[in-house]
Amino acid sequence: SLNAGDTHYTDILGLPPLREAIAAYHTRISGQTVTAENVAVVSGAQGGLFYASMLVLDQGDDVVVPEPMYLTYEATIRAAGGRIIRVPMRPENEFHLDPADLEKAITAKTKAIMFATPSNPTGAMFSKETLEAMAKLAMRHNLWVICDEVYAALSFGKPHVSIAGLPGMAERAITINSLSKSHAMTGWRVGWIVGPKELIRFAHDLGLSTQYGLPGFIQ
Repeated sequence: SLNAGDTHYTDILGLPPLREAIAAYHTRISGQTVTAENVAVVSGAQGGLFYASMLVLDQGDDVVVPEPMYLTYEATIRAAGGRIIRVPMRPENEFHLDPADLEKAITAKTKAIMFATPSNPTGAMFSKETLEAMAKLAMRHNLWVICDEVYAALSFGKPHVSIAGLPGMAERAITINSLSKSHAMTGWRVGWIVGPKELIRFAHDLGLSTQYGLPGFIQ
């Protein structure tokens, strides 16, 4: 691609064939049927975390995050003006989330839930039952759910379950994924977010003022 001169500006949301391929992949692994219009290509999962925070949070919003958590969750939430509310995942429960603890942390200021499954750093996978309980809470309190699934392809022993594929979650789930871990391509910075079409239209505006499209030869 470089030799062919593919060194110029690209589509802000990502090249259409790549967005179509990501949509097909997400549909296959999550059970949520999406199209390219639900996909924004971003600079790695880290870019996805930043996009998700900037797109849904306002100054003073709370985001409930199970802990232990990935290092930069707090930074992306705070960059968008939000406040992180920690919910412990205890070692005696093999670092699995207790939905009752999650419910206690939700207040009138809560705007979103952010988590990773499989988890970084613990490796724990959220069960379908836990995700269903989380989905019910999100719908009851009208919350966004930001799910980091960069380790989904590295699930062993039992299948990965995506909260976006559960009933009622399509309009409130933002799924973040990338090739960094599944394909050992951390330096390529190819990631994406999958969400409602209206959210992705705003992601275009955000992308216009931040990354202005990923390099075409990488895509």
